Amino acid sequence: MKFKDLWIKPTPDGSPEAGPAPTPAAVPLRPAPIPVQNQAPATVGASDGDTTVFVTQLENALEKANLPTQQDYLDFSKSLHNLESLPMDEATRYKAAYAALQSFGCDLRQLLESFDYYQGILDGEKDKFDEAMRSAVSENVTEKEKDIKDLTGENDDHAAEIQKLNAAITLNQQKIAKLQAELGDINTRLNQRKAGFLAAYTTLKQRLQSDETKLKTYLAAELSAQSSSTSRK
Repeated sequence: MKFKDLWIKPTPDGSPEAGPAPTPAAVPLRPAPIPVQNQAPATVGASDGDTTVFVTQLENALEKANLPTQQDYLDFSKSLHNLESLPMDEATRYKAAYAALQSFGCDLRQLLESFDYYQGILDGEKDKFDEAMRSAVSENVTEKEKDIKDLTGENDDHAAEIQKLNAAITLNQQKIAKLQAELGDINTRLNQRKAGFLAAYTTLKQRLQSDETKLKTYLAAELSAQSSSTSRK
C-alpha cells in the first residue's frame, strides 16, 4: 500500500473522499482555496511562458489533493505564510509553524512523509503536462514539420525542374546563335548571288538593246526595202 493510500479513501468516481475539517491551529492558517473540480492538466496555450499561471494551477492541484483529516505540508506552508509578517528569523518561524501543527497531534515523521506525498502530486501534474506537450507536438509540431518537409521537397523538385529548364534555355540560345550566324551567312551569299545575277542581267539586256538599236540603225535601208516588198505581196 502506498503512503498516499493511507490518507485517501477512493470514492466510486476515483476522487478523494472528503473528511472532517481539521481543528483550527493556534497560529491562524491561511484559508485554503476552493479546489478546482475536474481540473485539466497544465497545457500549452495562451499562458505560454507565464510562470504565475502555472504556479497557480499547480497550487490548485495540491489543494485539490489536500488531506483534510491530517495536519500536513499544506497546513505547515499556510502557517509559515501567516508568520512571515512577524519579527522572527527563518529557523524560529519554521519551528513555530511546526509547533502549531504539533499541538494538533502532527509529528515530524508524518509531516515529512506528507512532503513526499505532495511531491508525488506535483510529479503527477508534470506527467499530465508532458502528455499534453506530446499531444501538442503530435497535433501541431509534427504536422507542421511534415508540411515543411513536403514543401521543401516540392521546392527541390521545382529547383531541379528550373535547372533543367535553364539548361534547355541555354542550349536553345546556343542553337539560336548558331542558326543566326548561319542565317546571316546565307543571307549574305544570297544577296551576293542576287547582285551578281542582276548585274549580269542588266549587262546582257543592255547589250541586247544596244545591239538591236545599232542593227536597226546600220541596216535601216535594208529593213525599209524588206518592209516595202512585204507590203506589195
